[in-house]
Amino acid sequence: MSDPLPFRQFDATDPHALRAWMADLRSRRGDDDAFEVVAEAIGGLGREYQRVAAALAARSRGHRQGGSEAYGRQETIAWAELAEERVSEPKPGEAAPAETADAPGEPTEPSDEATEPEPRRRGHRRAFPASWPRVEMPLSVDAAHRVCPTCGQDKVCIGHVQSEVLAIEPARIYVLQYQREKLACPDEHDGVVTAPAAPRLVEQSACDLSISLDLLDRKLVVYTPIYRVQQIYARLGVPVAEATLDRWYADALGALGVVARAIRAAATAPERFRLNIDDTTIPILDRDAPTGLLVGHLWLVVGDGRFVAARASRDWKKEHAVAAVGDWRGYLQADAYAGFDCIFKKGHVVEVGCWAHARRYFVKAKDRGDKLAEEALGLIGRLYATEQEADRLGLAPEERLALRQERSRRAIDLLWAWTRKVGAKVRPKSPLGKALRYLANQRAALERFLEDGRLPIDNTGVEREMKPIILGRKNWLFAGNFHAAELLADGVTVIATARLHGFDPVAYLRWLLPQLARREWSDVAAAAQLMPANFEEFLRRQQSEAGESTDHAPP
Repeated sequence: MSDPLPFRQFDATDPHALRAWMADLRSRRGDDDAFEVVAEAIGGLGREYQRVAAALAARSRGHRQGGSEAYGRQETIAWAELAEERVSEPKPGEAAPAETADAPGEPTEPSDEATEPEPRRRGHRRAFPASWPRVEMPLSVDAAHRVCPTCGQDKVCIGHVQSEVLAIEPARIYVLQYQREKLACPDEHDGVVTAPAAPRLVEQSACDLSISLDLLDRKLVVYTPIYRVQQIYARLGVPVAEATLDRWYADALGALGVVARAIRAAATAPERFRLNIDDTTIPILDRDAPTGLLVGHLWLVVGDGRFVAARASRDWKKEHAVAAVGDWRGYLQADAYAGFDCIFKKGHVVEVGCWAHARRYFVKAKDRGDKLAEEALGLIGRLYATEQEADRLGLAPEERLALRQERSRRAIDLLWAWTRKVGAKVRPKSPLGKALRYLANQRAALERFLEDGRLPIDNTGVEREMKPIILGRKNWLFAGNFHAAELLADGVTVIATARLHGFDPVAYLRWLLPQLARREWSDVAAAAQLMPANFEEFLRRQQSEAGESTDHAPP
């Protein structure tokens, strides 16, 4: 068989072309030789199919959002059992270990009675929540049917048939025309007194606080670029210029700067137990760049899962990571980016690894068709099952640590034994080889979460805070200049911190913007009076006053 296989020269999905190719092959080589060539061709097509399927799986996994690396619970349990069997393979002549009802460290399956939801009757939707606002809309019987056709008397109301539908009132943009009162003494004894102007973020600006709030909401919370906001306003009858809206948006971000600085200081305060750090790219327009576009970076530091500090940089140099952490001391959780190593080398920051990053390497290996990667995913799945169990039970850090020592410790020991078992069979440059090398290099950091129950198992907390930036980047594409990137970092700092405190970011901004517009704020005053904790106190006071007014209301 010296000539190359011609199976790529026709469409294999066309049966007529395939039949003609096989007939030609048989006439040239004979039955036996043709069978070998066909078998080799089919094998080649199979390998090509596996390669394309793996590439498509990896591509689709990269485009999916939310749980894109998640597998079924039963799958991970089965994979973990395969890994455990591989580690504990019996020697020749030795009996295999007896199977247990449940895998060690795995929570038992709940009964069907506890998990099966109540069947929903077709055609009967659930009622809208009682907390949703309601407007009564009376509907009357028409005049032709209000009189009894038999006796001629007016019919009386005996009740109402009530039904509910969801409605929306479109937004309304209008010009707010202030009439500032001016007073003067009739005998001209005193000067003229004028009512103070309404507070604005920028003096003499034509932008009301409600527009500033709407621009921050649309750009930072729902990721709408300014040109689309201009189109929305034009449809509502107010065609404001895009440049004007962009300037108003920048003014609103500039006002948030003092609060962002206070939050950054709080994120890396000495009392913080742990920090999480990560970064993502942000394209920046720059005339001095060769292509006119600078690949900048946005660095996010999350302090104790409560405060987010975002900073922009022009490049990916390690000094930006060092500046983001500063002189803080404690546990720092990050991925294996080499730029973080200079932080850990100082000795006062302890590295905590990320199991999500370790798991991601095995997911890539599995997507490339490596079945051995499934066994590692099963053992890592046991770690996450333990964390889910602790979350479900609401365990305190000490109790979580005890559960980790009981279950996660054994899963990790099995994983290290599994790596020793399969490591010699894996090519170092293959996807699985890269996954094993990541585990080996990060072993100490990955085991760090077993030291304290307050340490999370992975770095996905800071990754979740980067997701709005990534989604927004797909819409607004780039920052207009580096100053715009710095303003964006201020907005992300405020919005993400409000979200981590459990507040609707728009509600926090609705309270914050009037405070910022009334007077100039120093960093010290902003840290004392404008933080999310102050907003929480405001809400408590508001609820208390509402309760008192209800108690004193007349019957």
